[in-house]
Amino acid sequence: MHARALPQRAAPLLRPARAPDRIHRAGLGHGREDEAGAWPPLNSAYFKRMEAIGFAVKYDDGVGRGLHAADIVPVGVSRTSKTPLSIYLGYLGQRPRTSPS
Repeated sequence: MHARALPQRAAPLLRPARAPDRIHRAGLGHGREDEAGAWPPLNSAYFKRMEAIGFAVKYDDGVGRGLHAADIVPVGVSRTSKTPLSIYLGYLGQRPRTSPS
């Protein structure tokens, strides 16, 4: 009995999915294509986001006394993704402080 030959399909595994010199920054609010490796604009919105992300990390799980300075306080039981939510909210420019459950 002979094994039936399967059709050979080849996929270029090392080819990049997109052209390496162009990237699309979908979901980042830019709505345009930028050069790969380009720096974000260093304006006040950028520094506000960085400060908010730092705030989210610093006051995660109720560490410290940042409740009075928080814009948002996500509340939920353990293992409900409060920390990833707070990092995302920080990226949006909000200063979240999670509380321990």
